[in-house]
This record gives sequence, C-alpha cells and structure tokens, in this order.
Amino acid sequence: MTKLKFVEKLELTEIRDKDFYTLSIDHQPTQTVILMKLLIPELTTRYFPQTHKLLGLYLPTIFKSACYNDEHLSFPQEVACTELGHLFEHILLEYLCIIKLESGLEYASFEGVTNWDWTKDPMGTFYITVNTKYQELEVLSSAVDKTVTLMNIILSKNKDYSSLLSIPGIITRH
Repeated sequence: MTKLKFVEKLELTEIRDKDFYTLSIDHQPTQTVILMKLLIPELTTRYFPQTHKLLGLYLPTIFKSACYNDEHLSFPQEVACTELGHLFEHILLEYLCIIKLESGLEYASFEGVTNWDWTKDPMGTFYITVNTKYQELEVLSSAVDKTVTLMNIILSKNKDYSSLLSIPGIITRH
C-alpha cells in the first residue's frame, strides 16, 4: 500500500499503486484535480462484478450519495457499469464526508465531477475534480489513502480480501 505524503504547499503529487493506475494530484485553493491513468485494460466496473458487494460491506453509505449522469441512474444502479474514474470520485467524496463528520461536524458535503476525452487522451485517462479547500489538505490526504485502498481491493479480483484489509483504519465500516 502507498501512504500518501502531502506537503503543506502541495502542487503535484504522483502515486502508483498495485500497477492498477497512477494518480497525479493537484491540490489548489478551491479544488483538487486528480489525473487518473489506468494501467489495466478494463475501464468500467462491468469487469469487477464484486464492486457492489464490496461497497456494501465496507462503505455502505456510498449508496445514499447523489449521482448525476446522462442516464439519470441512481448511484446503486450506476455502479454496476460505471467508469473506474467515476467510481474513484464517488468513493473519495464519501470518505471526505465521513472524515469531516468524524471530526465532529454535524454536516459535510463535497461535490465532484469526472471527465474524460479518449479522442485526445489515451484510453483510461480520467480528470477527477473535487471541491476541497486548500486548508482541507489533511482530510484530503486521509480520504485519498482510504480511496486507494478500497479501489485496490475492488480491482484486485482477489477472492480472499482479508489480507488486503489488514491495514488498520483504512476501511471504515458504517
């Protein structure tokens, strides 16, 4: 597992984990832009049928999140065949909210959008933008760590997840 190290003035951080994808993270004053490049040929959750089950086990609150998509599907419907970058965005947003609520706030809300244009960028390239503020760097760092771990579990296609879940505090059960 890769533990992210953010510096106070983060301009760009790149991580590569489990040979599934790379992330380049640009934390700005009013938003964070994550460039995700898949290193695997699968682009959607269609190839990872255990996604819904794993989210239900380890991040069930994600199914209450709003999802705006062209098909007007709810997130529980969309997760059956959504782009992996879009899944990353939703997991990250959910962890951002959970971490803020765990800090004592009564309400937490974050917004995000995932874009891609595979006519100009290589297949599997996603631009994920979330509305984190510059002073939320610690929250962002923790949420990205948790998101990377859960994404790696989903993408591993491993039937025995227990070894992947041995890192304390990474997966939050609700």
